[in-house]
Amino acid sequence: MTVAAPMPARPATPLVVPWYQARWLRQALVVLFLVGVAVLLVHAGRKVPWAEVGKALQETPAWQLAAALLFSVLSYLAYAGFDILGQQVTGHKVSRLAVLRVAAVSFAINQNLGYMVGGLGLRLNQYTALGLRPAVIAAVAGTSALTNWLSHFALFGALLVFGTQALPRLWGVASGVWQIAGGVALALVVAYVWACVAFKRRQWRWRSLELDLPNGRMALLQLALGALHWGFTAAIVWVALPAGANFTAVATALLLAAVAGALAHVPAGVGVLEAVFVALLSDQWPVQQIIAAVMVYRAVYQWLPGALAALVLLVVQRRGRAAGRLAAAPKA
Repeated sequence: MTVAAPMPARPATPLVVPWYQARWLRQALVVLFLVGVAVLLVHAGRKVPWAEVGKALQETPAWQLAAALLFSVLSYLAYAGFDILGQQVTGHKVSRLAVLRVAAVSFAINQNLGYMVGGLGLRLNQYTALGLRPAVIAAVAGTSALTNWLSHFALFGALLVFGTQALPRLWGVASGVWQIAGGVALALVVAYVWACVAFKRRQWRWRSLELDLPNGRMALLQLALGALHWGFTAAIVWVALPAGANFTAVATALLLAAVAGALAHVPAGVGVLEAVFVALLSDQWPVQQIIAAVMVYRAVYQWLPGALAALVLLVVQRRGRAAGRLAAAPKA
């Protein structure tokens, strides 16, 4: 019996990547974008009376700072509750205290470095260490993100429809256009809640996308908890402003800044937050007082929680390494 000689292997055809998908191009665009943002921030920063901002911060009463810190804690607790809802959806057995810790730490890093690092990356890292599978972690993160933006659309839509006095032709856009946008946002929220109540089929798939609808009770819990989170967050800036600030205008500015920051992809919304608040509130308060209030917001809602989150991560990682060494040590 003769054995045929093996055919020579064909040389692999090199994978040709189109120029517009090349990694170097994406990196160059990111660098150009960040440089452009830096230039804009420097240009805008020259117009800010920083000496007066510092004076306004020094004149901020201690009780306002304490109240802002309290509202920050309440906002973080409400946001951490989003992961508790995710636990109810997935049924995983991680302790509630650990869930709250993971959610709060991830959100604090998210506020400083962006969603991919904090909201998603750290959740994956921390929940994996707690024994959860990637599919379960993705479901928890998805529930949290959906709760956050569902409640955002509900509140923002309501403010645009019923509180357009807070948007007097902002950036040249007439109030009627803002009302239409608010109506669309509210319609999406109503459609989601109606689907959760009315549809008996819970799993929906379109191509590679899959959606598991919660029941009506869960949808209402998402709206209620999300509304608390955004309300407490807006209260941070509101309480840092002088007495008599319009809470509706402050909440509208915060919700609009959240959308602008998400679209701009600027970490921590640097420059975006300040620009939106100044545009909306400069007819009520001097620019230095608005910037001072935003600085208080950043201190108690971003910088301080971010530092604490980094410390918590360091402690957790050290405990994890110590536990690993203890488990690997030979037993006497």
